Amino acid sequence: MSFNTEQQVDIILNEFNKCDILNAICCNLCNSTKKYKNNTIQITRAPEPSDIMWQNLGVDPCDRLGKMFLTFLVTSVFVGLCYLILYYLSVAQVILI
Repeated sequence: MSFNTEQQVDIILNEFNKCDILNAICCNLCNSTKKYKNNTIQITRAPEPSDIMWQNLGVDPCDRLGKMFLTFLVTSVFVGLCYLILYYLSVAQVILI
């Protein structure tokens, strides 16, 4: 959805996120989600186009998670090897002194 002015955006966001006391006390409905035809909708400001990584839009979430795990694994192995090298160097330094 697009608006003509910033004021229209502020009005919609304020109305959508408004919480009355009855809902807050009784129904706990004071969150930023609403229902429309049994589907939950959430209204937030759209990110700036320059903040979107357009090249990642077609990437499957499972592939992205796999790449993140692989990166974590490689980094962990590298840090572990560095730790072992420093440990054995400190042991060798104590022995040689």
